[in-house]
Formats: sequence, structure tokens, C-alpha cells
Amino acid sequence: MINRLYSLSGSFSRCIGRGIKQLWPLIIMLCMSASATTSARPVAVNAIDAGTAPLGNYVQIFTETGERLPWYEALRKFNNREATASTHKVLVAGIGAPPHWLRLTLDNHSAHTIERHLLIDAAWLDEVDVYQLNAEQQLQHTWHAGDSKAFAGRSKATTGFLYRVHLPPGTSDILLRVATPDPLVVPVYLLTASAFENRATQHYYSYGFSYGYLLALIAFNGMLYFGLRDPRHLLYAIFLSIFTFANIAYTGHGYMWLWPNSPEWQRWATPVLICCFGSAGLVFAISFLNLHTERKRLSQLVMAIIVVFALLLLYGVAAHQQTFVLYLTFVFMLFYALLMLTMGMAMFSSSSTGTRYYIYAAITGVLGVAITAASVWGFIPYSKAGFRAAEFGMLVEATLLALALAARIREVQTNHLNAEKLASTDPLTGLKNRRAFYLTSPAMWSNSLRYSRPLSAIVLDLDHFKCLNDSHGHASGDHVLKVVGVLLRQQARLSDLVVRWGGEEFLLLLPETNATEATAFAERLRELLSAQQIRYGDKRLHVSASFGIAERRVSDSSIDQLIERADSALYQAKHAGRNCTRTIGDTDIDVEAEPVINPH
Repeated sequence: MINRLYSLSGSFSRCIGRGIKQLWPLIIMLCMSASATTSARPVAVNAIDAGTAPLGNYVQIFTETGERLPWYEALRKFNNREATASTHKVLVAGIGAPPHWLRLTLDNHSAHTIERHLLIDAAWLDEVDVYQLNAEQQLQHTWHAGDSKAFAGRSKATTGFLYRVHLPPGTSDILLRVATPDPLVVPVYLLTASAFENRATQHYYSYGFSYGYLLALIAFNGMLYFGLRDPRHLLYAIFLSIFTFANIAYTGHGYMWLWPNSPEWQRWATPVLICCFGSAGLVFAISFLNLHTERKRLSQLVMAIIVVFALLLLYGVAAHQQTFVLYLTFVFMLFYALLMLTMGMAMFSSSSTGTRYYIYAAITGVLGVAITAASVWGFIPYSKAGFRAAEFGMLVEATLLALALAARIREVQTNHLNAEKLASTDPLTGLKNRRAFYLTSPAMWSNSLRYSRPLSAIVLDLDHFKCLNDSHGHASGDHVLKVVGVLLRQQARLSDLVVRWGGEEFLLLLPETNATEATAFAERLRELLSAQQIRYGDKRLHVSASFGIAERRVSDSSIDQLIERADSALYQAKHAGRNCTRTIGDTDIDVEAEPVINPH
């Protein structure tokens, strides 16, 4: 029995041995793979020179817990394989992440020392410590910088953190420690001098274009406000101004140029200005969309949300709760995106072109802000394009909102012109009314006086119009008035002023026309009108008119005196049997006419 057990155990051990021998190559491969993910991977400097991509894939990372580690303790952790190899081009750890250590091992294959620019291209990192070690892992150089220190001493060639490293032949280690309560993003670049110069040139030209474009829109809308006194242009200029300041805050340009010795303000500038930018955008949207009148409850809700977040922001700043303020900013921007779209969709039924432009602009701006936030806070892979998406989206949004404001101006002008036209036009005949006459005639009167040119007035009144209304109804009377209006427009010159004076009375003001010429014109009108058969349904209506003509006299002090004499001439025509013309000029001219044709 015992022998049998020995035999079985021997067979089992032989099977295990054969299995281990068969699995050994796989075990070795797994161990090598594990070693590759935890040990340093030296990267040739000349291989890096071939491109300008971030070096995140070449670094090892570990998170610092507890007390701050000195560089040699961090190095020990790296050597003890307590770090992990990065799988992303850029390290992104989100808001409030603990400090991170990074190790980049470089291999200089040449026989001489070479210089490179080490760039950490994130302007908001509070602490950035760099340690350069030689091949024997001895400390050679140390640099300490960060957003929590004054900008003085840093290179103004970039808003990030720039270090010139000299790499001797062989391997060198670069240890980086980064810490910040802001979103922890660490884009690491190793660039030649020419590559860095090209990058800096592109950086400044692109930002120069963006800021120049925004400043031009701000100035333009500011001038429009002072010219038109439309508060929407002022609110839009404020909105763009705050966005510009928010952008220069989180990109580091503000710390570089505007407040280089104010690290405490730099600490709060980005979240505070972003919240102010969002609030200004919401207030502008309320004004632009007229929500305070069209959607009063929605307007009140948006204002209440702004007030609540403003109070929470003040509390966070006063209590020095930076992480709380950063999370609050993130939540507020979510509300900003939702509210901007909600307000636009609430007014979607509006036929306004400006509203449609607003909706397109809101979608573009919200997408840009969302992509930037997601890129910085680690929801999507970090990239320079993603980081600047809010800026690019804002440029498109600003352009569309400028078009929206222009569309609103055109709508206001069109409505104003339509209102002026309605106020100056007789709705029945389409002729100018008495109000329009007194707006237009002064120029004609002044021209006649200045150049001593003739000016005549014709007043005509339809004969027995009341009888026509009583016999055939007011609708037929309205139709007759329309036909007479068309006739007068067709026969008058472009320079003549044709007016429905009131009721069945019309007035024509004729520049460059003396009494004789005006009388001949009035007589032609009388004959055309008397001969015309006006069809209305199955009826044929005949109508006639009496005409009074007067020419301006040197003694006339106003156009009203000219019209009074034309009225007097019309009164004479009425008493002369109607359907005739009477003229009062420098010399009175009487023109007889056929007897009146009564309407039937």
C-alpha cells in the first residue's frame, strides 16, 4: 500500500515537473513583462528629438502618501519597483489628487554632453520639483518652482515650467515631484532649442490671434452700447471680457504678465473668474432672449442659481477651502452648460433669427467648455487641442453671438421701419397719411423757398361719396378709395407727394409745378376718374371728384397757407356744381367741367 502511494506520488511529481517545464517559458515571459512595467525604460534622446509628443509613455509613476518624501527616498521606491509604468502620454489625476513622483530615464548615445529643454506644460501646478541624477544616481541639479511661488525667475518664453538640462553621455534620471489641489495634469516634453522655439512661436501667435479677436469684439460691442444704449451689447462685452480674463488666468498668461507677484490671487483666480464668466453668460442670455418677460419663472430660477453658487464661492474662498471651490466650479460649469441650452430651447419656438444664432452659439460654447473640463479633469485623454477647446469654442460662440446681436439689431430696425411705415401710411389705400405729409413736406417747402421754385398743391374730394356708401355699403366705398389711390399713384411723378388727407379727400403736393401745370394735371385726373367704371362684384360704380389747386405765393409763411388756399379752391369747385377744378394762384384760373355723374 505504501509502495503504491510512493508510486502515485512519484507519478504526480513527475507530471508537475513536466508541467512546470512546459510552462516555464510562459512564466519567464510574464516575469519579463512585469519587470517591464515596473522598471525604468531608458529612452534614447535622439529618438525623442524625432518628435514633440509628451513623454508620459516613458515615465514611471508613484503616488506620495503621508509625509513629503526627499528625492533619495523617492529614488529608492523607484529602484525597489514600487512605481508603475505610465500607459498615457500625459498624467492626469484629477482635482485634489495627492502628490505624484515621476521618473524619466534618458540615454545619451553620443560622446558629448547635449542640452535639451525640459518643459512641464501646465501653468497651474502649485509645486514642481525637478531632480537630475547622473548614471551613478548622484544628484546633479535641482530646480524648484510652482504656481504657489511668485513668477519672478521663471522663463517668459512659456507659461509652463521650463528647465534647461545638460545630459552627459550615458544614462541620466529626471525625477519630478508635482503637487496641486487643482486638476493634476503633467504634460512632460523634452525639446531641442529649435523645437522649443517653434512651439513658443506657435503658442504666442495662436493666443495673440485669440485675444486680439476677443478684444476687437469687446471694443466693438462697447461702442455699440454707447451708440445704441442697448444693454445687451454691454452685457455681451462684459461676458467676453470676463472669459478673456478667465482664459489668461488658467493658461498662466495672467500670472506671467498681470499679477506675477501675487501667488495668493493666482491660487483663486481661475475658479473665481470661471464662475464669474459663467454668471455673466447666464445674465447675458436672460437679457438677449428677453426671458425676464417671455419666461419670467425660468429667469428667476437662473438668477437664484447664480446667487446660490456665488454665496458658496464666497464661503469657500473665505474659508480657504480650495478643493471645495474647485469642485464647486466644476459643478457650476455643468449647471452653466445645462442652463444655457435650456434657455435657448425654451425660446426655440421663436421665429427670431437671433434666437437661432444663440442656440448654435450656446451649443458650440458648451461643447468647448465640456471638452476642456473633461480633458483637464481626466475624463478623456489630455491633449493640447482638448485643453484649448473652450477657447476655440468661445471664438466660434462669440462670432455666432455677434451675428445674433446683429440679427437682433436688424430685427429692431426692421420693426422700427415697419412701425414708422404703418404710422405714416394709410392702411386702406397704401398712400401716405397726414402725419407723413408733415414729415416729408418741409423739405419740399424749404427747397421751393431757397431756390424760388414753383410749388403747387391739389386737394380733391370725391363727389357724393356718402351717397355711394349708403347705396352700396361701406365695403364698396372702401374699394372705390383703393382704386382712386392706385390711380393717383400711377399718374403722379416720383417726386410728387400723394396723401390721403382724410375720409374721401386726397392731397397732392407737386414740386417744380406752377398753377397752370397743376391745373392741367388735375383736369387730366378728373377726366380719367369720371370716365372710369369701377367694378365691385357684379356692380359697376361711377365716381367723380372736385379739385382745388393753389400755387405757393411769396407772401406764404407756411405750407398750411398753401393748403388753405387749395381748400378754398375746392370749396369753389363744390359750389360750382362738382366734378370740376378751381385754381387759386398768382392769377385765379377757373376751369369749367362737365356736370357731376352721380354714382349708381
